[in-house]
Amino acid sequence: VVAVVVAAAPAIGSGATPPRRRAAHEARGAGAGVSPPSKRLMRSLLDAKRSGTLQALAEEFFHAREDIVRSAGNFRGLKERFKLAVLSAHRTGQLQRAAGELASEIQ
Repeated sequence: VVAVVVAAAPAIGSGATPPRRRAAHEARGAGAGVSPPSKRLMRSLLDAKRSGTLQALAEEFFHAREDIVRSAGNFRGLKERFKLAVLSAHRTGQLQRAAGELASEIQ
């Protein structure tokens, strides 16, 4: 004769949480494994979100990023124009003359 012991499981829809899941949930809720500085950071971020500060910072970051991208594009254009000007000066001999003038001024 084999005896089988069956643990009583909570009925579906009864609102009861299985013991293992309940223990894990309570541990997370109690902040187990979260250091105090992390708790403060999370609380500060949540407060900033509620007050709108976080949204303002995100928008400021977005606009700053757009400005940086625009500046980078301007810089690439300037770099290309400078490259063409130096190449043109090299072809016409102006670059050699300017280098000679600078060398004579240094001596």
